[in-house]
Amino acid sequence: VLFLSPFLIALVIALCCYYAVYIEPNWVRVQKVVIDQPELAKALSGIRIVQLSDIHTIDQIRKLENKMVEVTNALTPDIILITGDFITKREGFEPCMETISRLKARIGIWGILGNCDTSVGKYQWKQGGKQAGMTMLIDERTSVNLDDGKQLWLLGLKAEHGSNAPYLKRLMQGIKKDDA
Repeated sequence: VLFLSPFLIALVIALCCYYAVYIEPNWVRVQKVVIDQPELAKALSGIRIVQLSDIHTIDQIRKLENKMVEVTNALTPDIILITGDFITKREGFEPCMETISRLKARIGIWGILGNCDTSVGKYQWKQGGKQAGMTMLIDERTSVNLDDGKQLWLLGLKAEHGSNAPYLKRLMQGIKKDDA
């Protein structure tokens, strides 16, 4: 049996809390991904896509949001895809949209809602996104014309569906099998 002193236990708890509050929420990680599907890789050749997720703006712009904008813009993306959990609570909506408005992408910025984003209505997301320079895809799709006549389809589903299979099938109707 290992006995830990109350002081050591308190120290470990304090360090975990410090990490959870001050380190991890301000940690922006860049991970490069190589597309291992030849058809998709061919369609997206030369296109730089940055995907952001889990911003979780609370009620003001923090170091995290500022660092995210700085790092993202330095990558000079053609397309930015924001895959949900923009906010943690409703009060984060306005600061998050202000943050999104500072992002730059040559072709465009698109977003979908995450499970944490449901405290704000669909219309507000659509309008706020538009004002911030982002197109929200809420149970809808769009096509993006890329250089050299290439086309990319973007599909956005609400996080609240449970099983997405029937919704995804509906959104994919009419898309050619060889489209990206």
